[in-house]
Amino acid sequence: MAVDATPVEAFGRYHSPHSKGGISADPDAGWYARNPDRRKAYSKLTSTSRKAPPLKTAIWGFEATYVVQATNDPTRPADFPQLAIGMAFHRPGKKAAQEGLSALRSVAGRGHPAGYIITDRLYFPDANAERFQLPVRELGYLPVHDYKDSDLGLQGGFAGAQLVDGTFYCPQMSEALRNATRNNVRRADDPARIDDETHQNYIERRRTFQFRPKEKPDKHGNTPMMCPAAGPNPTVNCPLKPRNDAASTKVPVTITIRKAPTDPPKVCTNKSSISFPAEAGAKYWQPIPHKSEEWARWYAHRNVVEAFNGDVKDDARGGLGSKLRRRFRGYAATYLITAVLTAATNLRRITNFLHEKYQKHQVPSGLGPVRKTRPPRTKHSLKKWADAGTIPYEPPHQHERYQRE
Repeated sequence: MAVDATPVEAFGRYHSPHSKGGISADPDAGWYARNPDRRKAYSKLTSTSRKAPPLKTAIWGFEATYVVQATNDPTRPADFPQLAIGMAFHRPGKKAAQEGLSALRSVAGRGHPAGYIITDRLYFPDANAERFQLPVRELGYLPVHDYKDSDLGLQGGFAGAQLVDGTFYCPQMSEALRNATRNNVRRADDPARIDDETHQNYIERRRTFQFRPKEKPDKHGNTPMMCPAAGPNPTVNCPLKPRNDAASTKVPVTITIRKAPTDPPKVCTNKSSISFPAEAGAKYWQPIPHKSEEWARWYAHRNVVEAFNGDVKDDARGGLGSKLRRRFRGYAATYLITAVLTAATNLRRITNFLHEKYQKHQVPSGLGPVRKTRPPRTKHSLKKWADAGTIPYEPPHQHERYQRE
């Protein structure tokens, strides 16, 4: 599933720019800014603030947080209608992560299965791990998210393992691999920038130094992880962990760590595995390596929320985007009409899905007529009019109407 918030503009009448009042606003609403850097500044303003932001850069209204279903296989379209199965309503910029968590708890409480949860930078990693990341994982969801440029690279660690772009790696991984994504997002004129092809090559080479889960997480979220040089199928050779010749290897090991750390951490001295708690790197962790091909396929399905927002706000459909169609004020009234329009959009999506599915098959009872396919247009040849002759020209004064006059 994917989670995101969309603005719902409050009803109000804009006055003349020469008048003292700028807008007749809903006192329950707040300022919404699309630019994340300005959201904190707008959140401190009220409807009566003298230094109100320009109307072109901010919206006075609310935010609706939607939880929308995504596909189960990122390589093919979903075989079910993608509906909004969770919703929260709040003031813009006020506890957005907590409101998203509230919607997810409602979804989990109604028995929907948990899988990947795809979010943007508003939820990961701006929110505190105790307020969003850890409760989400407790519900059974696995995060798929992006990072700000300032958060790329080394993000922390546990017992010597380094958390790089949301994944734990061997501490002996080279600095070039560690800063691959950070160097890829640099300015084009920066000599330290690497191109996209080199970046993808580095991302694939990172897998060699990646810690591998030995077992599934227990009920407390602790996951036993193995060093890349440990286990029956190591991916690197390390002098601290000599490999047993009798051990089977699926892929030949070609990477050898020449220089072992002088003061090896716990992950290097432990022979088998080490238990990683859920709190280790919880703010940035995600199960799929960031910027890998698999990650890109999953993260692209975040647009299911944008598609749903377009449906519910389209004036020809839900019309939620037009405040003039909601001529009332107040949090409760706006929340109610938003929920009703969201449910209507779900019903429309279900109907469209069934029409497409049963267009060539028998229509279930109660579904209604299926839209027929337009027959091909008849093609007429211009030769048909070759011998039709010409229409004689009649002067205006010889026309019947003029003769009557």
